[in-house]
Order: sequence, then C-alpha cells, then structure tokens
Amino acid sequence: MHGPYRDRITSFVATLPWEKIEQLATSYRDLAVLCTVNRERYTWGVFSLVLELIFDDGVPWVIRLRMPPGSILWLENRGRFEEQVLVSEHATMQLVKERTSIPVPALIAWSSTSDNPIGIPFVIQEAIVGYRPWQVGVAFDDKIDMENEKFRRYIRQIADFHLQLSQIRFKQVGSVLLDGKGGYTIGPVAQWQRGPYTSGLAYYSYLASRMAKIVSMGDPPKTPKERQDRLKRYFGAWLYRTAIVHVANSDDGRGPFPLAHNDLHMGNTIVDEDGNILAVLDWDHAHTVPVERFSSPSAAFGALPYTYQPVTAQRAKLFHESLVELEPKYYPKPTTTSGKTFADLHQSTEGCIAAVIGAHLESSRCDFEFAGDLYKLVFGEEADVEADWKRIVAAPLFKSWMEGLKRMKDAKV
Repeated sequence: MHGPYRDRITSFVATLPWEKIEQLATSYRDLAVLCTVNRERYTWGVFSLVLELIFDDGVPWVIRLRMPPGSILWLENRGRFEEQVLVSEHATMQLVKERTSIPVPALIAWSSTSDNPIGIPFVIQEAIVGYRPWQVGVAFDDKIDMENEKFRRYIRQIADFHLQLSQIRFKQVGSVLLDGKGGYTIGPVAQWQRGPYTSGLAYYSYLASRMAKIVSMGDPPKTPKERQDRLKRYFGAWLYRTAIVHVANSDDGRGPFPLAHNDLHMGNTIVDEDGNILAVLDWDHAHTVPVERFSSPSAAFGALPYTYQPVTAQRAKLFHESLVELEPKYYPKPTTTSGKTFADLHQSTEGCIAAVIGAHLESSRCDFEFAGDLYKLVFGEEADVEADWKRIVAAPLFKSWMEGLKRMKDAKV
C-alpha cells in the first residue's frame, strides 16, 4: 500500500467514533445485546473501510464506512459521490437478490449521507463466514492447475452468475435506482455522475474524454522521465479513442443494456472449503453497460489474445468454456441484436477491446501497460507498441488531437 493511500486509511481510522459505532449497531438489535467493534482488524477497498462487529451472543455483522474521497484525483462531483454510490449499491443489491440466485449479503441498515449518529455514510450487513478463494486452493497466481476441481468449480460459478446478470437489462446505461413505485430505474453512473446514456456510442465517448482528463491530473511533470511517462499515458488515451470506433457503433449499441458487477474478481468473493461461492461483495461499481463491455466480468476474465500473462489467458479460456456450456440453459437462442452469444462476444475483437477498456477503468490511471493488447487488436498481431509509440505521438494526427484537448480544456498539457 503506497504512502498517500496508506495515510488516507490510517488517518480515517484514527478519527473513528468507536463507541458511537457500537451503539449504532446495537440499536438495530435487542438493546440487551451488546456490540463490540474489532479495533485491531479491518480491511478496505478504494472507497470503504470494513470493520467487524461482534455481539455478545456471537452474531457477527460488518459495517462498511465510506471514506472521504479527497485524495482520489479522478473522482468527479465529489460532493454527491458517497450518497449516490450508496443509494445505487443498495438498489442494485436488492434487485440482484430479487431476480437471481447470486448470493449477496443481507443489508441490515444503511445511510447514504453523514446525517446519522456516527456522522459517516455507512452500510451494516450480515457477515459471511468463509474464506478468500486463495485460502482454500483457488489460486490465480503464477500457474493455474486447469484440472484443479475447486478452481474449475469456482470459474463455472462466476460464469453462471455472469449469465444471470445478463438477464437484467434496461434501455439505458447507468446505475440502478429505486423508482419509488416498487420498481427500478436507471440514473447517472454513480461514480461519475454522468449519464444515463441511451447508446453505447455516448457511453464510450464519455469514457474517452474522461481518460484524457485522468492523464492530465496531478502535478505537472518536472523531469524528462515524468514527461515521457505522461506522454505515454496520453498515447494510451488516444489509442483508446481510436479503438472505440470498433465497438461504439455495433449492432448492439442501442441496447438493451445488461447489469454488470464491473469488478467481479477473486477478491470480491467469499467461498467455503470446497470453493463454492458464498457471497459476491462490493457492488458499488455496478451499472448497466453495453454488451461488449459486459462480455468480461472484469479484466481478470478478459479474453486478451496477446496478453503477456499466461495465467490471464488460462483463466479466460476456462471462463469461456464455462460460458459455452452454461449459456444454452439461459438462452436457447441468442438474444442480442447482433445475434452473437455472450460466449461469442467474450472472444470477439469487440469483446477483447472492451476487456482492455475494463482494465483501464479498473486501474483509473490510463496505464501504458494496457496499451500493448489494445494496439495489436487495432493494428494487427505484428504491431509493436514499444517500437511505434514515439513515431505515432510525433505524427500530425496525434498532434492535432493534443491541440484539440488544449482548445477544449479537456486536459492540462
């Protein structure tokens, strides 16, 4: 954990009102049952700190506290960030519980604002007693044993959950909200407060401009290496804009758009000793997406044909095999406008491009490390991004694009 991120977490923990948190949790149970917060053990994500709540009758809960987003440079509309993400996450988890068999922790109480007894947006939910996948032999590191039954079972469940989510579709791209009438509607994508979008083109176009803004954030580069690193990230943003031409105007670009978890990987699941998934966690990134973007649950399962990581390729291969096996159970015939199955989309050029897009979005930095796969997908297998990027950034087309960014004030270059 690097310095600024570590400091953000430790400073937040140092200010927590521990006794008020215990009193809050107790208020949702019989007042005769006392609660203790485990002050020595906690975990975290990008947005939330998670604490263990133990009642004196042995019942375990967890509370997720929304950390201030101040040091996260790429967040937009920070004032409403905590509220909108929690509101959407609550609606999404309720919808998933209603319409799928995906195991989601039961929500006990939540507050989307700081207007509550502890002064922090929170979610209290049941604790899932189990293991992280790697603790029971479901490992993604170094080398995958493709015959490992626990691993195969785990991937098959991920594919099944993925297909179940594909059945929840809306006419717009955005985050799920309660409509106040017992149903659901789509609002802006909660993290960005942009949208909702009625086409894949509008969604991808916004992401392209957002990536250019992400590159421009932070202090101006001071050394030759820093300037080169930033230029390489601008190249990545330009390459992304070039690549979306191949996906933004697809036959499926007008929807309907399936609900995606968008961060479904090993770290967001709890399993039992046999690798059966007991819970899928962290739905704060979830929103409906174009089908190409949906084709991979996260970058961890993307079919990247030129990846330098054999483990990623093995994982994607097994995920694809599971899609081929399970999809006919849900869809005897393809239901996409293009006529492609979700297994087809997973290995299509459009799906591969979208998987790289997902990797960019999950990193939130527009890293050059993802440019190699994308470059080959656009320009061919023999294309070498390391050999070509300097030539491209010196070309008139790239320079014109950079000038356009300056004029539109989309980036500080």
